[in-house]
Amino acid sequence: MNYKEWLDLIPEQIVKRGEKLKDHITDLILKEDKILAQVKGNYQPYYRVEVKFKEEEIESWECDCPYDGEVCKHVVAAVLKAFEPESKKGTKRKGKIESALEIVEKLSEDELRSLLKELAYEDMAVRNMLLARFPHYVSSGPFSLESIYRDIVNKLIQGYKKQGFIGYYECMDLARNLSDLLRTGENFVQQGKLEPAFSIAKAVLQGLTRAMNSMDDSYGSTGVVLAEAFGLLVNIYRAGKEDVFDFLLGEIKKKAYRDFDLHYDIAEALVEMADSPKKAKKILKLIEKLKYGHELKATLLAKFFPEEYEKFVWDEKNILKVWELHLEKLQEENRLDEALRYLDHVLSHHELSTYRKLDVLEIKAEILEALGRLKEALVLYRKLFDNTLESRFLPKIKEFASDEEWAEVSQLAREKLKGLEFLEFLLEEKDFEAALELLKSGKVTPSDAYSLKDLFELSQEFPENLRKEAFLTVLSSSLSVIKEASSRDKYRAYLKALKPYLKTEYKEQVKNFILKLKKLFPQRRALHDEIDKVLKKV
Repeated sequence: MNYKEWLDLIPEQIVKRGEKLKDHITDLILKEDKILAQVKGNYQPYYRVEVKFKEEEIESWECDCPYDGEVCKHVVAAVLKAFEPESKKGTKRKGKIESALEIVEKLSEDELRSLLKELAYEDMAVRNMLLARFPHYVSSGPFSLESIYRDIVNKLIQGYKKQGFIGYYECMDLARNLSDLLRTGENFVQQGKLEPAFSIAKAVLQGLTRAMNSMDDSYGSTGVVLAEAFGLLVNIYRAGKEDVFDFLLGEIKKKAYRDFDLHYDIAEALVEMADSPKKAKKILKLIEKLKYGHELKATLLAKFFPEEYEKFVWDEKNILKVWELHLEKLQEENRLDEALRYLDHVLSHHELSTYRKLDVLEIKAEILEALGRLKEALVLYRKLFDNTLESRFLPKIKEFASDEEWAEVSQLAREKLKGLEFLEFLLEEKDFEAALELLKSGKVTPSDAYSLKDLFELSQEFPENLRKEAFLTVLSSSLSVIKEASSRDKYRAYLKALKPYLKTEYKEQVKNFILKLKKLFPQRRALHDEIDKVLKKV
């Protein structure tokens, strides 16, 4: 959606905070399809923001701040700043950040060096940033590269400890610095400098694993860093450094990794590195000791030992662990007849839960359909509908069934379907009179702004002679949404669902309905405010 429409969906207080933060953006890069920004933070010096868009249509966004809502003020600030009209950008007085950056551009090399020295003495965040981003400038002296990078990681970790423990926000900041250090390692790989890259990956992996018992990582920051470290090790190996493989073969045996189930991550990295039967055999010996290593074993066997793989995936002891993996392989290779035999084997050799069994039957129906065995597919689709009453199976049944068979299923659907699914079914069947009666009966009512929007859209599928009546019936039933709403955000979302119809033939009815809400809820000032904003734009 357009960035202005996107902003309309965000709570007003978040937008206001984002507006205030615009002048606290320390760096903003506007690319053809992406906004990259650093925004001043409360708990950290800054947060990183990335927003992807296409022709001013916002597609996705990320921020590494701890806010657990959908959109934070830092993302809003970056979007507002990036799409700010050029005229405003040019005439607006410079903020502190812009002025400071202008000064940086004009500082001499000696002045910059002097300033950084001063900051490095006074500010731990600056020291950590220098260590993470420019570790290669640390003099090694008589020490090995490995010991230098191990020392840097330990300094970063110790710097965040208070009374021997790393708190929630400190843990996130530590993770950010370690990620910067790993990015330095990736740069080394691209430059062909594999030894320092390897030393960095080892230092982060080992240092962070040792520290995990003494930190609050409820946000999951360390998991991201460890995944990056394993990814770096795989890239180093692929670039030609063979001893990475032996290093991980040694690490997987250590208790420190087993305590956090990281031996599975190591095994996964080793499987990615496997490029010969000899190495695959070494990994297989390790995987045999893992309780949940079936899929990793299947991956290796498929690549290097196809005959053993076939026996393994058909073995009753392993089948439930690897059936999805094997089925995907069969479908990719277009071995659909074999896929059917395999699914029958799964169904006959295991007591599956109801959910799992229906999942297998649905896949089987899809394969039968792909093979043109439509009557058999129909039997399964009917069984799936009978057991789940999910209307998504009905179009397939109607497509493959005879008129008599469809009449039978249609009658069952009318008896069993409820609510929105029943309404959709009646509209699909073009039984508009019954659909309107269902709306009028009050058996299909919106529970929130999202379901209200769906019902409004469905009301437009009625023929012209019934469309307005269907719409007004939905509008009337929407009163239940406002009765249950208890916040400005919910009022705004509700009114947003109504707003498009203020530009249609229903304009007067919707406007009068909205005005009526003020009388029905005289004490809800927030609702009145939002109503006034909507009507002001009409």
